[in-house]
Amino acid sequence: MADYDSGDLEAEVLARNFDHHSPEYAAKSWEINKALRNKCPVAHSEKHGGFWVATTHADVTRIAMDDDTFSSDHDPGGERRGPGFTGILFPEKGPFRQIPIEMDPPESTSYKRLIMHEFTPGAVSKLRPLVTSFVNACLDRVIESGEMDIIRDLASPVPALIAASFLGLPIADWRKYAAPTHMMIYAVVGTPEWQKGYEGIVWINGELQRLIEERRRNPKDDVISRLCNAEIDGVPVPDANLVNMFSLIIQGGFDTTGALIAGAMSWLSDHPEERQKLIEDRSLLRNAGEEFLRYITPTQLLSRTVTREVEVNGEALKPGDHILVSWASANQDESVYECPEQVRFDRKKNNHYAFGVGHHTCMGAAIVRMQWPIVMGAILDRIPDFKVDHERTVPYTSKGVVNGYISMRATFTPGKKVGGLEELEDIIGVSYNGA
Repeated sequence: MADYDSGDLEAEVLARNFDHHSPEYAAKSWEINKALRNKCPVAHSEKHGGFWVATTHADVTRIAMDDDTFSSDHDPGGERRGPGFTGILFPEKGPFRQIPIEMDPPESTSYKRLIMHEFTPGAVSKLRPLVTSFVNACLDRVIESGEMDIIRDLASPVPALIAASFLGLPIADWRKYAAPTHMMIYAVVGTPEWQKGYEGIVWINGELQRLIEERRRNPKDDVISRLCNAEIDGVPVPDANLVNMFSLIIQGGFDTTGALIAGAMSWLSDHPEERQKLIEDRSLLRNAGEEFLRYITPTQLLSRTVTREVEVNGEALKPGDHILVSWASANQDESVYECPEQVRFDRKKNNHYAFGVGHHTCMGAAIVRMQWPIVMGAILDRIPDFKVDHERTVPYTSKGVVNGYISMRATFTPGKKVGGLEELEDIIGVSYNGA
């Protein structure tokens, strides 16, 4: 830890006790991030066995761009690189290796090349009609009642149904995939919720293996079919790696887009004059989406493992250290964004890090950007006066990974159904273990 004068003692204590999974961070992340950026930009915490966290835009950029020094690799058994390589989540959340995000170049490069063409704007544009159908079916289920749970009724099902359709999963089972994915994201390791989520992920991986085998016999027009016979350098991709690739798409697609939708609706509910601007001028939706991505930062922090002795902003890190890159704090950095605490639909040069930066920039960015204007446009068309009940809003108990919600109740003026979507309504309303 660098030297502090007496005026910085409070920041040093804050750094030493920093815990991204704590209720305090969930409630006061903006204040905590700002204090660390200004007083202790590369902080060392004693929590979870000890780790570092980088909070300035410059330091986050440097770390994310240096894969040789700051590894994303996950080696649960310590068989390839030795113990301590825990991947992008800290503390480690299980023995599953998310591919390719928990690999380093050149290994990750081969896997990214294998799948990136599935995520181009042109490739994902074919999902637009499905997004329209899914969001209208979600709204049809609730629109006559004048009330809804934004998470259960909209923000969870729409991205989950799109990710399922994209991969080739049976959409009727969407909650079986969504519920454990959410639990694994927000639950703290060792809690009953985390254990329940872990068991669900084991089931998901078993289903993915079954679907890979099935698609080899009867291929369809979906990602699983196209990749289940894939090769890298002339060698078939192991089934276990295919499962981990598809699992990453599920985890990325099911949770973060929902956090964006819910977070934006919460803010717009409190700023009706800004909501009216979007209602009157839909050309603002694209920039508004980018600004909400920056402001909400659905994926808050990810981890790296240090591979060699290195100095970052005056702090000496050693091999085996873990350092979190705070995308959220980088997106709040006053040296880069004027008045970052404000949502500005006309913000210029909004090169935010909601999708990360560097080699592991999120491959699913095009899917999120494709969904955003369709979903929000339908919301503004059909329930334009929605009002979020903050007293009945339940955020994730930990937002050390995703800045999401368990529940968010809202009311609005009742409207009419679009109609013709009854089959989808039934699928969306299916229950799974109370999810």
